[in-house]
Formats: sequence, structure tokens, C-alpha cells
Amino acid sequence: MGIIRSRQEDTRTAQMMALIFPELDSKFAQFPMKRGNWLYPIETESDEQGCPAFIPLDKMTEMKEHYVYGSATHKHLGTRQGYYHVLTKEAHMILHHRMQGPLQLQYLCAIDGHKREAWSRTQKILKFRSLCGLADDDHCLFTGNRVQTIQGKSALAALLGASGMSRYA
Repeated sequence: MGIIRSRQEDTRTAQMMALIFPELDSKFAQFPMKRGNWLYPIETESDEQGCPAFIPLDKMTEMKEHYVYGSATHKHLGTRQGYYHVLTKEAHMILHHRMQGPLQLQYLCAIDGHKREAWSRTQKILKFRSLCGLADDDHCLFTGNRVQTIQGKSALAALLGASGMSRYA
């Protein structure tokens, strides 16, 4: 049983996410992710290009392609600060956490409808990614849809709106 969306809708969602967080414009993080397991956030684990899953650094020096800077707590590694590859679950947890604070109110009060929709869609996808055991958006959305409803609608329907562009096969 899979989730069917149009390619056009996937492209639109990827563009919306990159509008909110440029880090998500990485080829590794674009919607829909279909990667399987998340990278374990240690220096010795890497993506297929050899980029490490985690680069420890106390202070952000610059934006790095394919990375999110922040602090995350891991069950086995403790709290660590640095650059997390977008193929780590921690990168998405950091971005989702950023959307919860004062930035959210400031951003939502100052934006137009398109950016507000982008914010909402990005927030929902990051929530599902930060809770999901796999770096696979279809799996995350399907699992999220089974355990959660948003205002009486399925999570996927709430994510895509009432466009009718999605259904379960």
C-alpha cells in the first residue's frame, strides 16, 4: 500500500520547504525523501559522496551544503553541537524545533498566504521526519497517517490540503 501523489505536487512541496529552510534544498533532503535508514550522527558514518554524518563544531561559521547546524540530544551519544547531515534524523529534529519558537510567531505574522502554506507544509513534514524511523517520506506520512489525525482529516490530506491530488493505493 503506497501513497500516490503527482510529481508536480512533490516538486511544489520541495520548493516550499526550500523557501522556509534553504538547507532542505539539498538533493538529499528534497521531498519526497526515499532513502531508507537515517545516517547515524557520528563522524565516521557518511553519505555516498563521503560527506560525514556529523561535523562537531561549537559555533556556526557558515551554512554548509547538505548540513543543518544545531544542537541535538541522542540517546547513545548525548547532547552534541555541530553540523548534522540532512540524512540524519537529528537535522530534521533541529529544523522542526526552530519552527516552534519565537521565529514561528514572527514569521507567520509577516508573510503572505503562499509562504504561510509553505511554513505549514514544511512544519508537518519535518514533524513526521523527526518522529519516523526511516528517511522515507512515504513511510513517514503513511505511519503518521495511521496514528494521528489533524483536525479530523488524515495527516496526508491535511498536508496536501483539499486539492484531491493524493489517495491511498
